[in-house]
Formats: sequence, C-alpha cells, structure tokens
Amino acid sequence: MIWGRGRPRVGPGTGETPALPGLLRANELSNIDIPVLSIGAWGKSLLHLRGNFLLVVTAANLATPQLVQLAIDGGIRRNSARVILYAVVGLVVAAIVRGLATFLQGYLAERASQGVAYDLRNALFERLERLRQNSDQSRRSMRSRSMRSRSR
Repeated sequence: MIWGRGRPRVGPGTGETPALPGLLRANELSNIDIPVLSIGAWGKSLLHLRGNFLLVVTAANLATPQLVQLAIDGGIRRNSARVILYAVVGLVVAAIVRGLATFLQGYLAERASQGVAYDLRNALFERLERLRQNSDQSRRSMRSRSMRSRSR
C-alpha cells in the first residue's frame, strides 16, 4: 500500500484493491489496539450471583402454582383454614422473594454494564491522550527540523 499525506492510496498501479467503506483489510488489523477488558474475580462473582438470582426467580415462579393447588385441594375442598393460611403465607413469601431477586438481578446486570462502559471510556480516553501526545511531539520535531533548515 502506498501512503501519502496520511491516507492510503489504492487502485490501479498500487497493487491494492479498495476496501468497502468502514471495513479494514487483514494487514491493517494488526495495527489496531483493542483494549482487553477483564471482569476479574469481582465481576465473575457478580455474574454468578446474577445467575443464582435467576434460579431463585424461576423457583418462585414454579412454586406459585403449586401453592395455589395446595390451597384449593388441601384447604378449600377439605375445608381446612390452616392449609389455606399456609398456602397464602407461602404465596406472599414467594412474591417477596421473587421481587427481591428480580431487583437484585437487574441491579447486578446494570452494575456490570456500567463497569464495562467505564472501562471502555477510560481506554478510549487514554488512547486519545496518547495520540495527542504523539501528535504534539511530531509537530515539535517538524518545527525544530524546519528551524534548523532555515538557519542553514
């Protein structure tokens, strides 16, 4: 590839074929710095907790029809107030557990996504700062070269 004034030239006589807009050629992929984001031990434990809360929500959803069946079959048909009371308390507990687990699952998912966004912003900022510093250094060296050439 022939480089000129910051842009690659492609086409006839250069031996290169133009790429589709927005896509990179295979030889250009090696020049890209991709920040490697690691969620670490804390992030892994958050993911495990989120998975556990998903299981709790699923268990509460599966327990609800069973408790209703218990209230109908064991309490209403047999005319037992005690079984109805246990079933109602079980439904209330299942609803509270399901709501709490759903909230915590959403909270942990949001926390993880905000952490990734934070890491990406920091990586992008550091990259832009490095580019700016490199650009400033190249401008200074170009100025000093032009000053030396004028003095000769």
